[in-house]
Amino acid sequence: MTPSLVDKEILTIGAIAERDGITRQAVAKMVKTLVERHRLPVEHDRRGRVSGVDIATYDLLRGQHGQSSQIRHAAPAPTANETDDATVDGARRLKTIEETRLLRMKVAAEAGNTIRRDRHEEAMARLGEEIARCVDLTPYIDRLAVAHIQGDVHGLRCEAKKIAIDMRTRISDACAGAAMAAPDRDELLVTEEQEQD
Repeated sequence: MTPSLVDKEILTIGAIAERDGITRQAVAKMVKTLVERHRLPVEHDRRGRVSGVDIATYDLLRGQHGQSSQIRHAAPAPTANETDDATVDGARRLKTIEETRLLRMKVAAEAGNTIRRDRHEEAMARLGEEIARCVDLTPYIDRLAVAHIQGDVHGLRCEAKKIAIDMRTRISDACAGAAMAAPDRDELLVTEEQEQD
């Protein structure tokens, strides 16, 4: 079910066609393209048909991604005394786009489809430190030195192979431990506005 587009100017496809002086089919095709490729916010009726379009986002996306010159140039250019309105309208469109982007991020985070970058980088740093400890040869020097002093090349190779296996095992265990310690979900980041509420 499509969420209601609260506090947004919603127009039907027919109203957009009338406003822009083009056919309903041209508008419907553009809306379908923008929904599929750029997630244009729309409302649906009970039969799943588009019943309303967020006009600010539609106009912005149409201007950026519209392929039809008829659609792109259908709206008349603003006159000199409309400049202030156009600037305010542009700001509203940008605000709508930003709100939509933030809403998508929030929905994705709540669905568990995102990870926190700060937590990811922290975990990678800890894992890197653990791997560095695992490949440190200092604890193995005595074993290698004994085999070398004895002049046993085969023994030295066997010892080096054991050390390599031991290192791989420790690295694998460190990675598994990091995965086990990771939470199923990161807690959501809180904005300054949310902290004040």
